[in-house]
Amino acid sequence: MTDPSRRLEELRALIGRYNREYHQQDAPSVPDAEYDRLVRELESLEARFPELRATDSPTQQVGARPDPAFSAVPHRKPVLSLQNALDEDELRAFVQRMAAASGSELVAVDLELKIDGLSVILRYQDGVFAQGVTRGDGLSGEDVSHTLVEVLDLPPRLTGAPRGLLEVRGEVYLAKEAFAALNRARQAAEQPLFANPRNAAAGALRQLDPAVTKERGLRCFCYEIRDPADLVETQTQALAALAAMGFPTPPESQRLVGWEAIWSAVQSWQERRHDLAFATDGLVVKLDHLPTVARLGATAKAPRAMIAFKFPAEEVVTRLERVVWQVGRTGVVTPTAWLTPVQLGGTTVSRATLHNAALIESRDIRIGDRVVLRKAGEIIPEIVRALDGERVGTEQPIGAPSVCPACHSALVHKGDEVALRCVNDACPGRQLEGLTHFCGRQAMDIEGLGPKLLENLLAAGLVRSPADLFRLDEDALLTVPRMAETSARKVLAAIAGARSRPLSRLLVGLGMPGVGERAAQTLARRYPHLQDVLVAEEAELCELADIGPITAREIRSWMDDLEHQRWVKELVAVGIEGLSEAETGPQEGPLSGERLVFTGTLSVPRDQLAAEARAAGADVLSAVSGRITHLVAGENAGQKRRLAEQLSIPVWDEAAFRRKMAGEDS
Repeated sequence: MTDPSRRLEELRALIGRYNREYHQQDAPSVPDAEYDRLVRELESLEARFPELRATDSPTQQVGARPDPAFSAVPHRKPVLSLQNALDEDELRAFVQRMAAASGSELVAVDLELKIDGLSVILRYQDGVFAQGVTRGDGLSGEDVSHTLVEVLDLPPRLTGAPRGLLEVRGEVYLAKEAFAALNRARQAAEQPLFANPRNAAAGALRQLDPAVTKERGLRCFCYEIRDPADLVETQTQALAALAAMGFPTPPESQRLVGWEAIWSAVQSWQERRHDLAFATDGLVVKLDHLPTVARLGATAKAPRAMIAFKFPAEEVVTRLERVVWQVGRTGVVTPTAWLTPVQLGGTTVSRATLHNAALIESRDIRIGDRVVLRKAGEIIPEIVRALDGERVGTEQPIGAPSVCPACHSALVHKGDEVALRCVNDACPGRQLEGLTHFCGRQAMDIEGLGPKLLENLLAAGLVRSPADLFRLDEDALLTVPRMAETSARKVLAAIAGARSRPLSRLLVGLGMPGVGERAAQTLARRYPHLQDVLVAEEAELCELADIGPITAREIRSWMDDLEHQRWVKELVAVGIEGLSEAETGPQEGPLSGERLVFTGTLSVPRDQLAAEARAAGADVLSAVSGRITHLVAGENAGQKRRLAEQLSIPVWDEAAFRRKMAGEDS
């Protein structure tokens, strides 16, 4: 048998490291299920060998110490974690304990969704927001008041709040749609992707600069009245009181009586959770009668009258067939796993990101391995681990490349970056990715100029930079393999059409770090000409909404690059500067004052409808939030429609949108 004292030491060190990664660095290296397994093993060993239990064990601690970059604020009373139930038997045992404590076989509990976010303590004085603090180590947390004010649905002032101090507990989170948009933007900028919405939300809230927080679109739910403790008698009343004061509360919370009702509700959420607009990894079951909750007290780590039922992670097993290394437009070289296709979370998955060589090495993943696959945050396919016990000896290590897969230039690490980079500006792989991005739908939207044709144009030496696209003629195109006259004329017509794109589209196409649709529109309103953007000072950029100091610094750095300056000068030389007339902000029209989001399948491309809406005075956004006035939804609208309904945002179909455009009532 392994020496228990040595194994205890190993587990405490490992879990301590994972706690720091999760709570302080917002960058966990293991999935929750693996972390829970290690904690269970540690708890079991400490129970068997109580003489080896240590006071500094992770089983006796909550969270992690506050980051010294923030002001530490003592909690008025400890902010605890929750004990976990991982299966039906463990949850039933908890309910039986609560029934015995309550003296009633049919015990009443409150069932709430366990939001995958960052726990915060909110303090209001006479109904006005005064301070917000993270959980920290449970005894003190980080003062994040400056970023909490940027959380979309956190009320600055309450309705009917008690006089004096009111302290509530809540969870700050990032909706799935906002998380997906954030990772799409990071992927386009070739920045590391966030593993899940929780870490993206935590990273956004624990910022020194609130402008970064504002860009993320954080939301929150509040679920506990901590002070005054005697304001209500039940958890059901607490949620109702919080909602009446103006706090957003967890949707579809239920008061349930008896085991059968509790287990039936838990089972119903196993599948329904996928339809939620936010990530959840379980349910919280709380004894409803708060005086009994107080009487039962807590362990060093968790209240005795509450438990978290953790959903089993949706994982499947498939085989890793090969790994393909690709270079992106900024030079970052990333590995993609090619898998035997498998069904996961309602979709067929055949590829998964491996992020970087360091992750491959740390997880000892090899070609030919049977691997466990899951969707990080229920969105991004990732390989959790290899089943090394099933290896047959033919599996091959995955070696990191030393040269660029496209141009064979030596790869380098920049500073402390984990990523490998190709620094050859003439790399055809980088050029192809950059041109593909420039021609994409969210940028210049040049139909027909897809990756294959662009690759042929690069190979023929006909294009190298975005400006070269506007120098193409029919004779040049006809030299490209399998290009007929009709196809050539269609491509040239699409290129000609791109000359009238607004400046914001051009800015997106140039691929500046952090400049997506919204930031590009903000830049175009402030600087009406492309040349003006090129000379904008960093301090000026910082003052713009949707930009922030980090993005401002990255934009300025991008514009200082000589290669990028050459791109811009060449575009200006061929007459591509972006039209500023459409970028002066919402016009007067039948949709003045409307803030719209388009989703689903409509009769024409959504970009076209968005352009029409802007011309009619609307402001068009990309994500559903409390800021929008209407959602315009076609068929298969999906999560955006469900989120709009949860937020009570009116939904127009396309016919209603057209009627409003025509000045009719919708």
